[in-house]
Amino acid sequence: YKFGGFYLDLDYVVIRDLRHYKNMLLSEGVGPGDIIDTTNSAFMFTANHSILLTAMQEIEQVYDPACWACIGPGVLTEAARKIINGSMIQDIPASANLNVTLIQRFYAVYFESATALLFPDQPVSFTRWETLFENSSTVHFFSKMTSHLVAHDDPQYSAYALLGPRYCPYAYYSSDGF
Repeated sequence: YKFGGFYLDLDYVVIRDLRHYKNMLLSEGVGPGDIIDTTNSAFMFTANHSILLTAMQEIEQVYDPACWACIGPGVLTEAARKIINGSMIQDIPASANLNVTLIQRFYAVYFESATALLFPDQPVSFTRWETLFENSSTVHFFSKMTSHLVAHDDPQYSAYALLGPRYCPYAYYSSDGF
């Protein structure tokens, strides 16, 4: 809150410049008739943004140390709804200084298909990977869904083997897991 900045879960690989995202939440829908329903895996806010303050206040109310998801996406969703005094994208006034970005623009693979698409059983060509990621800024590997997998050091069978050496070489080459 005090300094602002970009937050990404640790299981993201950034493949494009993120500087154009300002005061941003990710949502599954961004049209005027869509309900604000955010994720907390990635967001960006400037220092002292009201969404962050409201989210911290919300956490004070709902925090339960025995509940893993209690301070998850619902906290940011609720904070956004309180700030705009509504629940629809069209309700966001310019004064809220809030941008809602479509999840697909940020990452192309949803958690339901992360295992099959990012760690396929059959070989995948570079052209296929390129098509999959062509409109995304990041790749989210959803470690909750994929951490049990054996990640092969072969880009035909692992998106991480394709992207890791280029976009996060220190992390990639420091692992003995391949």
